[in-house]
Amino acid sequence: MLIKPYRVLVIGCGEIGNELGRQFDSQYYQLAGLRRNTAALDARVGALAGDYTDAQSLRSALVQYKPDCLILTLTPSEYSEQGYRSRYTVGVENTLLAMRTHCPKHLFFVSSTSVYAQSNGEWVDESSATQPSGFSGRVMLDCEARLLSADVPATMLRCGGIYGGHSQGLLERVRQGRLSESEAYSNRIHLQDCASAITHLVEHAVAAKPLHDRYLLVDNEPCRKKELEAWLANELEVEARITAKPSRMAGSKRCSNRRLRASGFECRYPSYREGYREILARSRCP
Repeated sequence: MLIKPYRVLVIGCGEIGNELGRQFDSQYYQLAGLRRNTAALDARVGALAGDYTDAQSLRSALVQYKPDCLILTLTPSEYSEQGYRSRYTVGVENTLLAMRTHCPKHLFFVSSTSVYAQSNGEWVDESSATQPSGFSGRVMLDCEARLLSADVPATMLRCGGIYGGHSQGLLERVRQGRLSESEAYSNRIHLQDCASAITHLVEHAVAAKPLHDRYLLVDNEPCRKKELEAWLANELEVEARITAKPSRMAGSKRCSNRRLRASGFECRYPSYREGYREILARSRCP
């Protein structure tokens, strides 16, 4: 039992951080989010103005807030290698520098399943080979290695595609009847489940329960992209037409969340069906 609130700082606080604000028990946790535009923070997240790409700004934030736990939820400036390195690599380097001034008790890094190169529908878990062919996976894996070599307990969170937030690109495309008929596998997790899993693992760290250094954050049921699109088209009652050739299988793998579930976590939305049904129900409300 915590005697005083456990101080959590979300660096690069966006949708995941705001959702964490809705899930952490404020009686036991004090949550703050670091970002340049603090107006975008949820009212339940303490505002801490700062820029994680600026070493001095990040150092000042850690000295000011003195967090017990850091959660890095960084985002690229654009979808390019430079866009990833300018935010992820620089953000991680600045975090490591800032921790020389104030070192937290635990660090969590929101990574990605792009660290895996498997492309033939193989099942992968935290022990599977990581030999990414794309720049995003290479940058993520490099960031993981830097953080895991730091002198602080660290946990890498390899997330699948996060849905349920503001981005509705897939739904809009399907609403227009545009399907790709891709045979590639998709690994997803609802935003609420992603935040719940992070909360769950932070609670393990607080309670000094055993934690692995890597977890896959995905739901229980990988599916082929064309299956998901066809299901959405049926739910939306739209006439589907194939507008793109079936994509190559690059990146097609099935990610297992067995380790996460073994820690006692269960998804509220175990598959895309439960998650998207709720999203569609909300969109139909007047």
